[in-house]
Amino acid sequence: MLIAAPLPHANADYNITLGNHRFNVVWRINAWQNLTGFTGVTGTVFPANMSLSLSGPDLSSFNSSLQKAIQTTVSGVTVDALSVQVNSNSPTYSCPTTAPCPVQWFNLTAQFNVNENPSIQGGEATYDLSWKTFRIIDDLQATNQSFNIIGEKYLVAALIPLVNFPNGLGRSMGVTIGRLPVSNVTYVTPTRNIFLLDTSLLTTPLENWDLTRDLAAGTQTWTSPDTLGFNAQGALRFTEASSITSFNYIARLDFSASISAPIGAFASQNRLSVDATGNLWEKTYFSIAIVSLLVLLATILIERRVGLDQRTRRKSTKRK
Repeated sequence: MLIAAPLPHANADYNITLGNHRFNVVWRINAWQNLTGFTGVTGTVFPANMSLSLSGPDLSSFNSSLQKAIQTTVSGVTVDALSVQVNSNSPTYSCPTTAPCPVQWFNLTAQFNVNENPSIQGGEATYDLSWKTFRIIDDLQATNQSFNIIGEKYLVAALIPLVNFPNGLGRSMGVTIGRLPVSNVTYVTPTRNIFLLDTSLLTTPLENWDLTRDLAAGTQTWTSPDTLGFNAQGALRFTEASSITSFNYIARLDFSASISAPIGAFASQNRLSVDATGNLWEKTYFSIAIVSLLVLLATILIERRVGLDQRTRRKSTKRK
């Protein structure tokens, strides 16, 4: 028999769109956990019962940390128009072992603009999108509750009962951080490296992302093959005769990234090049094509008219 925590839709979006000579970023994070359902976990994993937009010092700290993190790869970029919304429900503690444990979720939506002065050559503007990959390591807060340094603030303590579970005959607990099996000796370091605001796993160059085009909308979108986020899991198993009962206790976030730009843009490594002439060349080529078509049509009409006049003259000559 297998009893496991339900796996809710945990995907989030990290979407970057080029428009009006700036990049608009919408980052939706949907993390969840049921670690607090394990006996002995008495702390928290995510801040509980939140529903607010960051403002004042909290928003200012987020903005400062975001810009600092982004500028580690591209020093000239700036961030503005930041808004951040956070929401969460309450955790459930000490769930019965006869049913899945309800999950706690934590949602964060950040929207902001990234401004970058591109290099312009031959009518093309080239942007360095290396800034898409960054990690915020600061202790960001909302109403005095930390929400970014999840590993250090919460998970190190929450995992103690799991990594110290007394394995014995017919029962075992396996704890993993990501894909790394850990013990009560080795789990602290990788756990402390878990941050909510982290895109450092975007390691595939932009030019190797999956590309799709929407001709009707005049846009094209690159989608990253990399999966981002974190996963801390304890898998508790009881074996009796030929029956295995499993309980999974998890703190998890996974999401993907995409970058959109006008049709005609192209990527090389992590650089994105777009037309900087206001589509002058496309408009010129279109005008030339229209003029050429008109000249062709006029030529055809003239040739037909000449051919018709010649046939008319032959018929008149024959009548005489």
